[in-house]
Amino acid sequence: MRQSIFFVVSLLCYTSLFSQSIIDSSLLIDSLIIYYDSDTYELKEEQIDTIMTFVKKSKDGVGFHYVIKSYTDSDGSNIYNYKLAQNRYHGVLEVLSSMAIELSKVEKEIYGESGLSKPEYNEIEKADNRRTILKVRRKVQFINVNVQLFNNAGDTLLNPQIKLYYDGLENTIDISSPSNMMVPIPLNEKVEMHFTAKNHFPMIKRLLLRPDKEATQIRIPFKKMSLDSTMVTTLQFEAGRSVFLSGSYNELYSLANTLNRSDNVCVELSGHINRPNEKPVDVLSDYHKLSIARSRVVFEYLVNESIN
Repeated sequence: MRQSIFFVVSLLCYTSLFSQSIIDSSLLIDSLIIYYDSDTYELKEEQIDTIMTFVKKSKDGVGFHYVIKSYTDSDGSNIYNYKLAQNRYHGVLEVLSSMAIELSKVEKEIYGESGLSKPEYNEIEKADNRRTILKVRRKVQFINVNVQLFNNAGDTLLNPQIKLYYDGLENTIDISSPSNMMVPIPLNEKVEMHFTAKNHFPMIKRLLLRPDKEATQIRIPFKKMSLDSTMVTTLQFEAGRSVFLSGSYNELYSLANTLNRSDNVCVELSGHINRPNEKPVDVLSDYHKLSIARSRVVFEYLVNESIN
């Protein structure tokens, strides 16, 4: 059961359709870093177990593939370190092969000492450079979408920004040309687009683009904040608890981002445990305490995001 706390949101978006070329690409799903002792490439038993647990989450998924990137510290010659990185790559590859991962699904990147993650001023930093990174990626098709942001009153949009959320990932796009820009959007993915601009209400657009009906233009009309204007949004909680449902975090970020980037704007929190238009609960009941607790966790989130 989902229960909610309410705030403000008026959305007006429309999409026009026409043919557009499709781009083959991939999304980073997860990554794992394996560290080594000096001048070694053998994996410890606990590292093998960690790799197998990591790979099991994706090995049977459609379109998944793996990237193994191996590095060393700067001790030794370039040639020696390149061979050492190769051995580290093969050690991880053997684990994947034991799990019936096809070689065609694995990409190899050998760096040796050419890919230091940080300067080596001491042994701790050298240890950080002795690593193999195992990445899980999923093949995805993208289409470039023309996004147009504007204000109906003709005012200039200051510092507009787009955040894309899909498959648990987040992508931030700072906008240089609000009136006309191209944004790559993945096909067959539930995508949530958050649009913000200084002193304007945030906008949200949800998309699920299909190859046969590509949405290639999106127009987002912004509404400027004023003394007589409000915005309402809804945050959802686990039933009987003051714990956010995962889908509420994007809304929270959008709210905090709006407050941080806009002048003379305040927020009013109203915690609910009952459905709209139902009879209010008794102020002495545990339900009323729960509604206060829900408002409190939103307040604490905003304070942690540097909202005064």
